[in-house]
Amino acid sequence: MSADPSQIINTPGPRLIDVLKNPAFFIFSLSVIFSQVAFNMMNIVLIFLAFQLTSSNLAVSFLILAITVPQALFSFMGGIIGDAKNKRIILIAGNIIRALFVAGFFFFGDSLFYLYLASFIISSTTQFYVPAETPIIPHVVSKHYLLAANSLFGVFLFGSVLIGYVLGGPFIKFFGHSYVFLFIGALFLSATFFAYLIPNIPPSVKIGFTDKNGLKNYRKILDLVIKELSYSIRLAKKSTEIGSAVLFLALSQVITLIMATIIPDFAVSRLGIDAEDMSLIVFAPAAFGMIFMSLFIGAYFKNRSGNSLMNLGIFLSSFVFFVLALVPFQSIIPPVVGTVIVAFFAGIANALIFVPSQTIIQSNIEDHYRSKIYGLIFTLAGVLVLVPIIVTGLFADIFGAEVIITSIAILILSIGIKRLNLKKN
Repeated sequence: MSADPSQIINTPGPRLIDVLKNPAFFIFSLSVIFSQVAFNMMNIVLIFLAFQLTSSNLAVSFLILAITVPQALFSFMGGIIGDAKNKRIILIAGNIIRALFVAGFFFFGDSLFYLYLASFIISSTTQFYVPAETPIIPHVVSKHYLLAANSLFGVFLFGSVLIGYVLGGPFIKFFGHSYVFLFIGALFLSATFFAYLIPNIPPSVKIGFTDKNGLKNYRKILDLVIKELSYSIRLAKKSTEIGSAVLFLALSQVITLIMATIIPDFAVSRLGIDAEDMSLIVFAPAAFGMIFMSLFIGAYFKNRSGNSLMNLGIFLSSFVFFVLALVPFQSIIPPVVGTVIVAFFAGIANALIFVPSQTIIQSNIEDHYRSKIYGLIFTLAGVLVLVPIIVTGLFADIFGAEVIITSIAILILSIGIKRLNLKKN
């Protein structure tokens, strides 16, 4: 069910400024920005904290596992809940829970046990939060404006990554881990306030186990999850376009998590800088690249095929990872400068995949299944990353980060070539 018509843009011409002037979309965007800044700053601080406590890629891998295991277990359930319950209430509750457990690091910041435990709980909460967040967009803008809205959403999302990751490292250096976590908790509470102001969006569909006594019937829950998961997979496979969008959004998460495992060691052993400085060397230029391309797509690529944009993003991503693996071993430009340049193009490549993939899903999936499709994406990413994360941490400790980066480049290139071959046939 859509929001009140007065909240939806109906003027012709999908201009970015028209979308931004929509009060409902603007309030939603502020909620996204504060939540994502908090979440991304938290992630980078946790990665640096794990590496600082242990100086081990494998320990960082276990942190990533604490984050991804809930993703594999609960994301699809989160999608079902997102379709069956009030999305606004889910956002409010999710931000409050995450704020409380983040604040706990102020007291237990030196405990590796609390690091893993809190990361698991926060990630579990996020699996119900994220599938309810993105599907709000079609409720506050009309279908005609989805590409422009998703371009802006990409800008806000990637801008939040930029702010969160860039500030994470310097904040740790200047204020220490304890006070950074208090600041992150305050950001989550700010996101709660803006989520409260989002127009009420009734559930898309009513299901049995969300009624008053339904949670007592565990078998009913399991049967429903299996049924809905099976149907969502068939829905994603009903067209190559939708299937590709689902796969690449999941694969993008997997690659990001793998890179997060090896980035601190890459900074120290290959670039000769502090791990915390990777905020400025890698994450900042990558986020700038994503913002730039997201705006460019929304302004100039409105009539381009989503598949053609994704193909370009895939091959550019492969090239970028190949170059990144070689940057520390060349003598043409300083490795740090080379890393900054490569990271910027990595951001461009990611936006070329992210924006059209989001638009394809929101344009082709009915309202009462969008949250479940996003739940499927996060579940798929969580399952795909479980084994590679452990192998990545172990191999990076033994062989070095550049071996992992080269392997990622080969994987992406293989996928791109296979896509082109399938299109020819």
